[in-house]
Amino acid sequence: MQRGVSHWNTDASQPLAHASVGDALRSAAERRRDATAIISVGPPRSECTFSGLYSNAERAARALLASFQPGECVAIWAPNTPEWLVLQYGVALAGLHLLPVNPACAARDLAHQLGRVGAVGIFVAAGHRSAAMIEQVAQIRHELPKLRKVVSFSDWTAFIESGSPTERFPTVQAQEPWLIEFTSGTTGLPKPALLHHTGMINSSRWVAERMDVSPDDRWLNFLPLFYVAGGVIANFAALQAGATQVLLPFEPGACLRAIESERCSLFIAPATILRMLLEHADLTSTDLRTLRLITTGGMRCPPELFRMAEQAFRVHLTAMYGQTEACGIVAQSRPDDDVHDRAETVGQPLPHVELAIVEPESGDRVGSGQDGEIRVRGYQVCAGYLGMPEATAATIDADGWLHTGDLGALDERGYLRIGGRLKEMINRAGVKIAPAEVEELLASHPKVAEVAVLGLPDAKWGEVVGAAVRPHAGSVPTEAELTAFCRRHLAPFKTPRHWLFLEEIPRTISGKVEREKVRKLLSACIRCTWGVTIVPEIFAIIPAASSRMRAMDEPFQWASKAASSR
Repeated sequence: MQRGVSHWNTDASQPLAHASVGDALRSAAERRRDATAIISVGPPRSECTFSGLYSNAERAARALLASFQPGECVAIWAPNTPEWLVLQYGVALAGLHLLPVNPACAARDLAHQLGRVGAVGIFVAAGHRSAAMIEQVAQIRHELPKLRKVVSFSDWTAFIESGSPTERFPTVQAQEPWLIEFTSGTTGLPKPALLHHTGMINSSRWVAERMDVSPDDRWLNFLPLFYVAGGVIANFAALQAGATQVLLPFEPGACLRAIESERCSLFIAPATILRMLLEHADLTSTDLRTLRLITTGGMRCPPELFRMAEQAFRVHLTAMYGQTEACGIVAQSRPDDDVHDRAETVGQPLPHVELAIVEPESGDRVGSGQDGEIRVRGYQVCAGYLGMPEATAATIDADGWLHTGDLGALDERGYLRIGGRLKEMINRAGVKIAPAEVEELLASHPKVAEVAVLGLPDAKWGEVVGAAVRPHAGSVPTEAELTAFCRRHLAPFKTPRHWLFLEEIPRTISGKVEREKVRKLLSACIRCTWGVTIVPEIFAIIPAASSRMRAMDEPFQWASKAASSR
């Protein structure tokens, strides 16, 4: 750490692994041959050893090479299954590029992604959804001249048996791009980031080290495999540590049951999922004694929620920070860090990661503890956006620094505190307001479960603060109550001027707040003569309008889930 300046120098005391994903799988199969690599909770429940996983991946690679050439791109459009992982490793061994697609993706978005990367093949989910998904592909196929092959996982056995046993695998270099991940697109159109083997293998390796993962661990992985957190970080960290990965799609009750029945010891979860688990009726009756660690990431976790989760699960929580363009994780705290550091920061940067906090406009480094844009440099920075040189140059500068667009502060010890997105800063008459500061305060209110804060256009001030709130079940906070709470702890100009109370805050599949959707809901608000913010067709005031003054302190009728997802 450079004293007095927010700059973390690269820690190169441990060597980088110059290995491909296929190399990592092969090494794990040699070291942990007959140990259990994957447990699929099902139904039906199934298990696979490390050697079995490698053998199946080889068969998949041979089948892929019978239809595709190294360097071409194939897509996976399916939920979490063991076959998903086998195909993923098969693609790596075959020297192909992989495009994971959200199974909830609409046909229009699917066509955009497949066309954008020039995908030549796609594998779709098995079961009752398979026919509908194949039909969707058929509807858009005329837009995809490069798409040659569509395979259903219902025909998986026949597919992996179609390869030649004498097929030789290509040599895959560790620095080659392999995974094409579309960014979340919470502030704009998703962009296809090119992630390379070196970045993914080393980033996940350091994650396993920070979490003290061992072959004795059982890692519950319910994160979507089509995102970096599930398909790369959790998956490859468990693989390289020789731990067993317990795989299932996310559903709170099913996850709690899996912790008990499969004796899971750790998992990664964004704050949204932590809340869902904490609020589930089965939590108190579930045997959680095998759990030893939970790591949260993907978004800021309010300190109050962090401490609630530690108490409920009776384990230490750690936090991580990363970005798709950084091949996953940039910084992560350790289980033995001080509780304040674990709750308030995301720990120190991973090995071989250089990190600086800068003034966004000038690029000058700020002082220790001061807020600025987080920029990172090192092995983990992606190869850019596929076919988008201008967007790449705007994100990764000539000196190799990745401009994350995230706000943060670095203390003298190198512990990183996250402060939200640069583009989310609210500009009220030239004064910058960080939504994260207001969100953190409101999240500490006993009646508030979740909150999203953002700027809304205002004729006088340019922008003013708006807040969308999801209350705790059975709680009925009012606008007046929360406004008074904010004014006790914040400057008046930081206090939200517009409020919405929702059953659900709109989020992406990865759990990030869909701020544009929230902004549209807030912007649709009208200001009634008695001062209560309502949304036409979404909210109703209780009691009747004749009691206008009394209505100011009465609860709203919460928005329906359908309304919040518009």
